[in-house]
Amino acid sequence: MSEQKIRNSFRQSGSTVSGPGLPGCRRYALEERSATGRKAGKAALAAVVFLLVLTGLNWPVAGQGHENGNRGKDRRFGRHNRLPDSVSIIYEAPLPQDVDGKSWGRPQLEGKIVVLDFWATWCAPCLKQIPRIRELYDSYSREELVMLGVNLDSGGNRSLRRWLRMNQAKMTWPQLFNRGGFSSALPQCYGIREVPVILVFDRNGRLAHRCDSAEAAAAAVASMMRTEAHATATD
Repeated sequence: MSEQKIRNSFRQSGSTVSGPGLPGCRRYALEERSATGRKAGKAALAAVVFLLVLTGLNWPVAGQGHENGNRGKDRRFGRHNRLPDSVSIIYEAPLPQDVDGKSWGRPQLEGKIVVLDFWATWCAPCLKQIPRIRELYDSYSREELVMLGVNLDSGGNRSLRRWLRMNQAKMTWPQLFNRGGFSSALPQCYGIREVPVILVFDRNGRLAHRCDSAEAAAAAVASMMRTEAHATATD
């Protein structure tokens, strides 16, 4: 389907628009499942369910986790999920330059909470939540939090810069020019196949939360700040 048709369908339905089915890169991808892997996974799941039925074991309910030793792994804030610590470090990710030609890497990000907002100018939900994202951006100092927009438009840097100039009062945080849209390196590495998606990284650069709304991202950041404040107070 062409991008124009996707845009028209998107505007009519107001639902999330998916990008092409793209494999993530091995080092960073949150999802990397081949057709064979999916079939094997289904077979394994069926076998596990069969064994559970036979043995009468109680399976923990999703979102609750185990009472001992796993606190926090299944915690939810709004509509985002806590992710394991084994996923990629933001400093190692293939971050493109922003629209002004500035590079972003370890020197600019280390020791700060980093928020990556994947969006597109044709994505109605993305545009609708811009005020909430700006509220999150303005709630913390630049020493505490770095917000980076990652635009997934298929056009060039010039068209994106023109759009940003027209909306500069709304989007005041840096915008990365991600040439190639969903097929480019950064969204492939993190398995981004739809927008909006917001990734939140902790101060050590680890991916902590994957969110589908600005509200969920704000809740995630607030929770991380509270945890840090509590840890500092108890030291």
